[in-house]
Amino acid sequence: YYKLPEEADKVLNETEEEYIENVRKKSKSKIKEDTSSSQSRPGRKVKELEYYEILGVEPNATPGEIKRAYYLKARKLHPDKNKDDPEANEKFQKVGAAYQVLSDEGLRAKYDQLGASGVDDAPILDSGAFFNLIFGSEKFEPIVGELQLAMMMSLGAEQGMMSESFMEQSENMDLEQVLDKNSMILQYRQRKREVQLAKNLAEKLTVYVSCNTEEDIKNFEDQIIAEAKELGKDPLGQSLLNTIGYVYIEQAQSYLGFSHSIYAGIGLSALERKRHIAATNIRLAKSMYGIYRVSKDVEKKEKRKKIAKEKREKSSEATEESEEAAGEKEGELPPDQEIFLKMIDTFFSMSVIDIESTLRKACRKVCMDASVSKEDRVKRAKGLEFIGVIYKKHGSKTSEGLNVLKDKMKGEMQQAQAQQEAARQYNNSN
Repeated sequence: YYKLPEEADKVLNETEEEYIENVRKKSKSKIKEDTSSSQSRPGRKVKELEYYEILGVEPNATPGEIKRAYYLKARKLHPDKNKDDPEANEKFQKVGAAYQVLSDEGLRAKYDQLGASGVDDAPILDSGAFFNLIFGSEKFEPIVGELQLAMMMSLGAEQGMMSESFMEQSENMDLEQVLDKNSMILQYRQRKREVQLAKNLAEKLTVYVSCNTEEDIKNFEDQIIAEAKELGKDPLGQSLLNTIGYVYIEQAQSYLGFSHSIYAGIGLSALERKRHIAATNIRLAKSMYGIYRVSKDVEKKEKRKKIAKEKREKSSEATEESEEAAGEKEGELPPDQEIFLKMIDTFFSMSVIDIESTLRKACRKVCMDASVSKEDRVKRAKGLEFIGVIYKKHGSKTSEGLNVLKDKMKGEMQQAQAQQEAARQYNNSN
């Protein structure tokens, strides 16, 4: 029989080094490590060093090194951890802006060639909102843990390593196939995350399980409502509440089966779960395809600009401004800004898939924990549904919070675009 306290004692007390060493012994293979360094790579010519210095990396830093640097700096300089520093927010915003430029291959190339002036029109998301997209709000950490996007940032790992399919397949692969050190560390952290979240959830549900009167239930309800209101203070928080609430209700119904409803008992809730997971994956695929499609538009635009430049060299009739604007309709964002908005979609969809997958495993551990009686496990499941209903009530549809953020960003981009156009026209008239 599965017992959560026993697994927690084993998993939560095992160090990263011990886990990797145990895997190495079982496989009798060496762990693959990245031994390259910035000193062993060729130099990179740049006009300005400021963004690199903000992150504390060399100009020839790899994308992985830039990710790791941002992870460490953003965690250290977050305003919530530096409330006594009046300049904390400014430092934090600079770190976010530097990362958003240097993590994008195209923007990094422009910055290297032209400096900050070359990326003045680049779409930069508010560092606080960007931080929450990648790392999740710290208020949610006891409930959802460290997001896999954040884990990857800390290691400089690739996004393909964070998928639910990777985490599930890696548990069943031949160990020699997954002996990349980053893969092992991600698997170790994810395993620890699931167990810690199950332990946190079990502790929270202990209060519900011990309720004996209606007054006890009311006090517990008031406590969860207050928590939900705090977590849902911003649009993204409301979307996460809805996601968490959905999984809690889904897993409670799955465990309770016929004792909950005929719908759950005959497996219709399981079919609904499969439909929901498929829809979430499709949403992610669409956002990734959107990035691909718009990136192709950017390539076409660059080709048109190159042709226009060649024409200007042969004829003085065409102006740079008219050619630059060719292919763009009034009111539309430039392709690079459209890509940026679609990347927000992708990041959020990835995090939703990560959170749902992780919480399903944590909830199952809580409901299948044989260290408590069958009666208490049923009460845990009912408490899980109880919390889920409250979370959903104080949350919003997954897309709503994201759309609020994207609409805000789009408005800021359009405003900046209008200001740049006005400045251009003023300069031309003078």
